[in-house]
Order: sequence, then C-alpha cells, then structure tokens
Amino acid sequence: MRTIARCADQGPHTLARLWSSPPTDGAGLDELIRTTRHVRDQRILTALIASTERADVVPEARMAAIVLVATYAWPSFDYSWRMALDSAAINAGRGQGPGTVTDGYALMGTSPPSPDAAELARAAVKKSADRDPDARIRDAASRIAIYIERR
Repeated sequence: MRTIARCADQGPHTLARLWSSPPTDGAGLDELIRTTRHVRDQRILTALIASTERADVVPEARMAAIVLVATYAWPSFDYSWRMALDSAAINAGRGQGPGTVTDGYALMGTSPPSPDAAELARAAVKKSADRDPDARIRDAASRIAIYIERR
C-alpha cells in the first residue's frame, strides 16, 4: 500500500478501484484508509462517494468512506470510523468531534479534485445522513455534516 500512495499516476487509479469493492475486515479497511487519506484525486473522491451510496458495501466501509469524503471538504478532518459506529462511545460523550489534525495529504494525483469537490463532499455526507439504511451511519454522518459545514 505504501507504494500505491507514492505513485501519482497509477496510485489514485488503484485506490479508486479498491474502493469499488472495499475490504470487509477491519485490518484491511484500516490499511486502505491510511493509504487513501494521504492522496487527493477526483477518481478517489468519485469512488468514495459511490461507496457511501451502495447498500452492498458493509456498514464499516460505508462509514470509512464517509469519513474520507469529509476530508475533501475539510482536509484536516480526522475521525475514526470505529468510534463513529460505536453507539456506546457516542452516548458516553466520546467521539463528538474530529480527532487529531492530520498532516494533510502527501500526494496530489494526476486528476486533481474538481473545484467543486468540497461541495460534492458536503452533499454526499448529507445524503448519507438522510438516507443510509443503518441508523448508526445516519447519526454519525449527521454529526460529520455539521462539522464540515462549519468549515
């Protein structure tokens, strides 16, 4: 995955393809998230948004895609998909906002995000908040939508 993140030409294409069928296990998903977080490319954003809308994508991957989509509206946004899905943590008051600020992204792909990428990201997060079949995702996406709207 590290090699993928360093390749401006094929890396974003490969990441977008991986998001078309994201891993269902937590470790694989975490690795894909870590790599994707540091690359900015319109193809990746398009694939992430598509993943947020597909009912056949497991809830964990949909939530992870929502978190990554949010970074296109707020680049320093860093929120754990695991925390977002943990209703006990939400009810205890943990996970109420963004986590640590990231160092930003390391690589701009050969298809830079479109000028309206931030607005596309905001709209995708709001759509998930309104329409996702999983109540945990709707709740977390609603909170994320509020955070990125304030930016």
